[in-house]
Amino acid sequence: TLEEKVAQMDIIRGVEFSTKPHKLYHCAVHTDSEIYEDKLKATLGDRGIGFIHDCYSHPVFFNKLQKFVVENSRLGIPCMFTGEALHGILWPGATVFPVPLALASSFDRKNVNTIGRAIASETRALGMHEILAPNLDIARESRWGRVEETFGEDTFLASELGYQIITGEQQDGDIKRNDAVVCEPKHYCVHGIPENGINCAQARVGRREIEQNYLPVFETAIKKAGAYNVMACYNAIDGEVVLSSEYYLTDILRKRWGMKGYVRADWGSVVRLVNRHFTAATDEDAICDSVNAGLDMQGCCDYDTKTWEETIVKNVKSGRIPMERIDDA
Repeated sequence: TLEEKVAQMDIIRGVEFSTKPHKLYHCAVHTDSEIYEDKLKATLGDRGIGFIHDCYSHPVFFNKLQKFVVENSRLGIPCMFTGEALHGILWPGATVFPVPLALASSFDRKNVNTIGRAIASETRALGMHEILAPNLDIARESRWGRVEETFGEDTFLASELGYQIITGEQQDGDIKRNDAVVCEPKHYCVHGIPENGINCAQARVGRREIEQNYLPVFETAIKKAGAYNVMACYNAIDGEVVLSSEYYLTDILRKRWGMKGYVRADWGSVVRLVNRHFTAATDEDAICDSVNAGLDMQGCCDYDTKTWEETIVKNVKSGRIPMERIDDA
């Protein structure tokens, strides 16, 4: 049904449905935690859900959640568990590798590939399928607070190491393997040069510079390394908000590069169309503008499942969002 399709475009935070959050990390869950089943049932109904985030735990808890999602939805479609793993999966006790900027300083392709494989092995061993990594921003604004997440300021170096870590994490594209994860490079596509170094601020850069220095890193990740998905950036580029840009989300990603997977919104970025960019008058406008541009799913911290899903369903029925766009997502 339309409602079930839209539920696959949605995400929830697993920790909010756990009886025992981890004492060391507020986004993790203790292995012996149970599920607030009534709360989860009230949230999901019988539609299921596409993704669960903020649920760093062991397979014993993931299996409880997955069993509930499958057995309490009409079609029994499993959800995907996703998490952050820029230099190690964020489970307390998992291996912490050097930050990407330090890895870039090594100029060591083989070592970066090996670390990617190790991150993937640990992530899948915990029971997670996808990571919101690597960060392929070209960091040319040293005041920006996320420089250490990146492979630095050089387009060639970042492309080379991005290729190595992605092929390592996706085990050379064989994601059926039980030690492989799906990669989601971010923040597509010019996020590392925000004005005044303020995170999410506009990037003031022209089309020629974008094509020469910023797009090649993501093109390498998608066309050569085989990354399935991307996370779209918060910001506007030369006045054009990426999250509602058909040029960036559809023309380049799908038509030019043939990206296989989906575009995810960064955390809380859809609502920014209303309260930061002022390109949408209402939340409904923001959701319609971004989905129509090529956004396939929201990130956490934007809208609750009811608002996100019912808004999309309403606007498909009214004709504002084409049904073909939902089928594609």
